[in-house]
Amino acid sequence: MKDSKLTELLRAFSRQEITEFEKFLKSPFFNNSKIISDFFRLITKYYPAFDNEYLTHENIHKTLYPGEKFDKRKIFSLLSRTSALAEDFLIYKRFGQMDVSRKNMLMKEFAERNLDNFFTDALKKAETSINEMKVINNTSLYLIHSFKNTRRDFLESKQSLGKREEFFKEIESEYEAFLNYSLYKILKYLNELHTHTKVLNLEHKFKMQNEVIKFIEGNPPVRYPVIMIYYHLVKMQKNESDIRSYYEVSKLLNSSYDTIDKDDLKEIYAVMYNFTLLHAIKDNKEMAGENFRLVKEMIAKGIHPRDGNFFAENSFITIFRTAMIEKDYEWGYDFLNQYIERIPPDKRENVYTLCSGIYAYYKEKYEEALEKLASVKVSDFIYGIRVKNFQIRTLWMLGRYEDVWYMIDSFRHTISSNPKIPQYQKVRFMNFLNFTQRAARAILSEKKDRINSLICEIESHPVETFENKTWLLENLRKLI
Repeated sequence: MKDSKLTELLRAFSRQEITEFEKFLKSPFFNNSKIISDFFRLITKYYPAFDNEYLTHENIHKTLYPGEKFDKRKIFSLLSRTSALAEDFLIYKRFGQMDVSRKNMLMKEFAERNLDNFFTDALKKAETSINEMKVINNTSLYLIHSFKNTRRDFLESKQSLGKREEFFKEIESEYEAFLNYSLYKILKYLNELHTHTKVLNLEHKFKMQNEVIKFIEGNPPVRYPVIMIYYHLVKMQKNESDIRSYYEVSKLLNSSYDTIDKDDLKEIYAVMYNFTLLHAIKDNKEMAGENFRLVKEMIAKGIHPRDGNFFAENSFITIFRTAMIEKDYEWGYDFLNQYIERIPPDKRENVYTLCSGIYAYYKEKYEEALEKLASVKVSDFIYGIRVKNFQIRTLWMLGRYEDVWYMIDSFRHTISSNPKIPQYQKVRFMNFLNFTQRAARAILSEKKDRINSLICEIESHPVETFENKTWLLENLRKLI
């Protein structure tokens, strides 16, 4: 019973939904079987875990069918029928949230039955609902077009042919609604394609991209800020130096946040975050500040990256480290302790240990940092890179240059031989490792006169191709 399809489905219900589903089952319109209602009430005593030892097929059969010989087919039937009704309930619940869609379907029914007065009344109610729609997304833009299409079909069948000008206005309105829906979908697809081509290092022709951008430049759909936001996101993705579009998105987001769907918000913030991170890596201080501002905003609004029901662990570590880089130690410490419980249980301790090591490093408690970092279980190359990165920097800060030398020697092999590490990341780390080891060699051999030439060489590398470039330069200049 614990691992049945029904209990898996019911675990995803909130307590309020469990109560609503019970009422749903009591309605003879949806369910005419009392035994199903009894069965549901019986098993939901053990919601949400459904792991009580009572929940066996035999015990349930004995309670629901007292005095009868055990028949497992009856229990399987109850499980199957209740699962089907639970799925119907979810459809009913979703449909009940689509007010305009229901009104539009009702209008079609009235039109087909020639109930003109009923249609006109439903039309007014639908128009009111559309005008009151707060969140603009894929569904609402589609429904606006669908409503206008239903309205035009009805009016065209009822009005005289002499009123073609009115029909023209209806067609115009319907066409504009179709354009808005289409622009939203095209821009959203373009944005997703840009993101995936970058992550997966793929190519795409981006058909119609330039035409759509040019069209919106001449015909901006300012009534729908979410479309304008996606327009600027595509421009940002197309041209990574388009900082002006970033600020346009930021301005639109601030003025129209409540009108944007949560799924759209996640996508918008993800692109903004990656855009600012790209410029932060290039040592753009303004964009680095924007990146951290976005992080705090995403956390406060609950739209941070998720892995199922949990906080995505790599995003968690990145967010914590960003707080340390920005020297907002108090916020970072509070974030770590407040949100660590949202990391998957099997990864929680390791994430906490790594972040504690990073925290100790930034608070200049270097011995503690080494102790914490040495306790981290390296499960993949991402963890390995993070741990070794901070171990090398910590050993340097302690003046243990010989240990720096040996650790780099082993770490370099790990970086160069691992095919899972992206090439751009290999370049960044290999530059850091090579120059840090050369600097350690110069110090150990007491040839500090080489430091100046090393500084000049490091400065010639673009910051985006060199991990910890600023850190290494700062520490080398202290030796001059």
